[in-house]
Amino acid sequence: MKALSFLVPLFLLAVHSSVAFSDAHVVASDQRPHTKPGDTRKTTTGVILTRTTDSELTKLGTDPEKCGEAWTEPKHPDGKAGKTWCDMVRKKDGTINYLNHEDAIKYCESMHAKLPSREDFEQLSVYFGITRGTDGKIHSEEGYEPQILPSLTYTRSEGLVKAGLKKIESYFFWTATYDKKARFSVNTFGAGDGHSGDYVDPKTNIMAFRCIAG
Repeated sequence: MKALSFLVPLFLLAVHSSVAFSDAHVVASDQRPHTKPGDTRKTTTGVILTRTTDSELTKLGTDPEKCGEAWTEPKHPDGKAGKTWCDMVRKKDGTINYLNHEDAIKYCESMHAKLPSREDFEQLSVYFGITRGTDGKIHSEEGYEPQILPSLTYTRSEGLVKAGLKKIESYFFWTATYDKKARFSVNTFGAGDGHSGDYVDPKTNIMAFRCIAG
């Protein structure tokens, strides 16, 4: 318990710092080619993702306007339909909508979508090049590249880079996965580098999030 109580304040500091940076100092880092609904893109591992159309989102029951730029995975090896990933949730002015875990869940539900699980993010990271074992643990990070989906990383301003901060930084997202041993703790995921983050208090932390349609 002592270790957890020590880590949470540090994480809170990081989250609140990222809020300040994102609103005032983050510039567009997305160099992906322009796409339109129906287009396909192949990841570096050969997996094909499809830009989801508004009509497809509507069939899933998800609000296309709230979902934003969405991409759908191929069918999984077990025959299940691939996940359809909405863009990161933003406010009307374009800034990131940082919410606590409960409010993030409610937002996704309001657009007839859901918060992704840790496993959903981990599967996505495999498509992007991380090698995982059957236990879900990372075997190799070599070749991982955040790609195709928007808003996985951001670029800090030149001034912040000169101040010693990394230029390219990963967004951390809420997952729907609770710690099995401590229900007051929820998993986070750094989609920019393919890593599961810390388990943090879902009530006192605020974080970026994206929803899965349907």
